[in-house]
Amino acid sequence: MYDEFETKTSLRYLQKVIPVVVEPICLIGGWGVYFNVNKEFRKRFGKDYLGSRDIDFGFFIDTKWNQKQLSESSFARTLDLLEKELKFELQGERLRKDFHIIEEKELSVETAKQVPLSFLFPLFIDLMVSNSHPGLKKVVGFEPFSEPMLETVFRHPEYRTELKEFNKKVWLPKPEILLATKLNSVNQRSKSDKRLKDILDIIGLLMFSEKTAKELKADLFKLLPQPKAKHSIEGIKENELAQASSIISGITTQEIKTNFEIISVK
Repeated sequence: MYDEFETKTSLRYLQKVIPVVVEPICLIGGWGVYFNVNKEFRKRFGKDYLGSRDIDFGFFIDTKWNQKQLSESSFARTLDLLEKELKFELQGERLRKDFHIIEEKELSVETAKQVPLSFLFPLFIDLMVSNSHPGLKKVVGFEPFSEPMLETVFRHPEYRTELKEFNKKVWLPKPEILLATKLNSVNQRSKSDKRLKDILDIIGLLMFSEKTAKELKADLFKLLPQPKAKHSIEGIKENELAQASSIISGITTQEIKTNFEIISVK
């Protein structure tokens, strides 16, 4: 789905970034799905699951924290380190670093301005928090994205595992958490590529997680009301299923529908 240079660069920087971030951190988004499903996906197809262009981390923020606790939080400290040590540029609520697609090299901010957009790959890091907090804007200068499912991951150990690939306390949400986030976001996507990636990740989580779709169903409905899950599934069109099937070659649209039907009914 994405250019190989983009996903390889993103994975390479994920490996560079993790030693810098302040633990504990939670790996979410596309790379969170990747580490949940890649083992089973590789067993079936002999290749890795789809990578991600962006890197998404989750951090715990307590709504009762004062300004000092917020400024000393892993979120605020990680943001500062990524800007100062790895030279990511803050753009709005996101961290960005540009790469030249043809020359396959990292670009400074000034150099990137001189390169045509068609030759640029912008790598974004999104730092999300478990709860919105009005004091955070005073500390970091912006209101970060919030993902309520992170509260569950940080407060309840049964909803996470620790990734062994990194010598750091990196928590990976259980598949039902990521499935809930993807079902929440898929029909809100305005960009077609983001929506398609959500659809692919929903398929991946249902078909290649450590749990079967039937097992995931029971756990999912503890986090997301069944009518909402059903509504999200029903919003995915036939042509999008066909497109997803062609990207993950070897999976038929009927297989996808069968797994979708499992979580569409009570």
